[in-house]
Amino acid sequence: MKGAAYLLRMFTVKDLLQGTQGKLLKEVAKEFPSISTDTRTLNPGEIFIPLDGENFKGHNFISKALEKKTGAILISQDIPAANVTTIRVNDTLTALQNLGHYWRKKNKSKIVAITGSNGKTTTKFFLKNILENKFDILASEKSFNNHIGVPLTLLNIRPETEICLVEMGTNHPGEIATLVKIAEPDIAVVTVVGEAHIGLFGSKDLIANEKREIYRHPEHNPLRVYNLDNEWTKKMYLDCKNPTQAISFSLNNKADVLLHVTSETLDSMVVEGMIKDAAGKATVSFVGHHNVYNLMAAAGCALWCGMTPQEIWEQIPKCKTTWGRNQVIPLQSKAKMIFDAYNANPDSMKALIETGSTLKTEGKKILILGDMQQLGEFAVIRHEELGRIAGKANFELIWFMGENFENFERGVRAAGFSKKLILSNSYEDSLASSVGSMLQPNDIVFIKGSRAAKLERVIPHLNPVDWTEK
Repeated sequence: MKGAAYLLRMFTVKDLLQGTQGKLLKEVAKEFPSISTDTRTLNPGEIFIPLDGENFKGHNFISKALEKKTGAILISQDIPAANVTTIRVNDTLTALQNLGHYWRKKNKSKIVAITGSNGKTTTKFFLKNILENKFDILASEKSFNNHIGVPLTLLNIRPETEICLVEMGTNHPGEIATLVKIAEPDIAVVTVVGEAHIGLFGSKDLIANEKREIYRHPEHNPLRVYNLDNEWTKKMYLDCKNPTQAISFSLNNKADVLLHVTSETLDSMVVEGMIKDAAGKATVSFVGHHNVYNLMAAAGCALWCGMTPQEIWEQIPKCKTTWGRNQVIPLQSKAKMIFDAYNANPDSMKALIETGSTLKTEGKKILILGDMQQLGEFAVIRHEELGRIAGKANFELIWFMGENFENFERGVRAAGFSKKLILSNSYEDSLASSVGSMLQPNDIVFIKGSRAAKLERVIPHLNPVDWTEK
């Protein structure tokens, strides 16, 4: 129940041994408040689990962990003797994952798992906004959606946690199945199947097969939420063996959650429709019709969590986007910016351009784009298609930066774009400043690209009124 007293549950040596099947080499401290894999944020008394990255070995940081007074360490190789609780495991990553699974089973929290080519994080936070007035919710502030992030999220569950929201991402086959085994979700949703990471999978069919794994567990059958407007997720719905376990959502088809946009400004949208048998209308402080799908996915999950349709309608106005996701930022020039550059793929790029095309303003519309990553052999054609889409929209200025600028240029030229076009193979301060100097009241700047493009570098040159670096 929301409002219950906070109860600190400590990890014990017994928990570590049972959860990892490790061997106790030395016992000093017996209880530990939390777990860390990063010595930069490690606090005294915490358990340190050293993991290997592409360019570093986790065990090389054990001395730093000891300097910061770690309470315990898990090791998979010999280290110099240290006066700290020490547990030997076969593999520290596997130990972390097994410990996350153990902790999930030990606690009684309901687990909601969210995957999809787009909208995972936004859906997670919309769902948190809807649920948090009634339940004690755990949702990681960051994406934390991979083989490390998911167990770390589960390890943050505390006795008062009633519902834990877990993102599940993937960039290779088999990853979702692994995450499902770790988390054993009670409720699962695929927001949409699109082309994110298509270069690593090869086709949408293979992406769909991977996403479908969130609904499967050899021993644990979750309640499901389905998108009926996406070809691949609709097929998942039609293949569902038990319709009593399914809640559906759609803009256009008969569904349990049916919402649509009736009006839109730069800062907000009005959504209307039905949640189960309850009609409603709400104003939300974000834009982009594609975000209605994230809102419907969240509403479907909230129904399975025990919210009534009316309670969900009352909470919808509290839903908000987060850093880098359709974030509206006022500028000193009295222009505004929509910053949506946390990540990008062909579907989300198209969605942003459609949002830019439909929004009305008395000023100019400016589009700043960066490369889309992990498209593999599809990079050339997808960036050319992006150029065609952007070139046909009503932007006064387009700046594309990144190694695919020539592919983008072919598309934008083919679309007959005749207004101001800036192309660069990388980010340049001088170009950002040049765009900033052009801004007038009522202009709108739209910014989107993959995380690697780091398009937030543009923002200071546009003179934001209020801006916080991530």
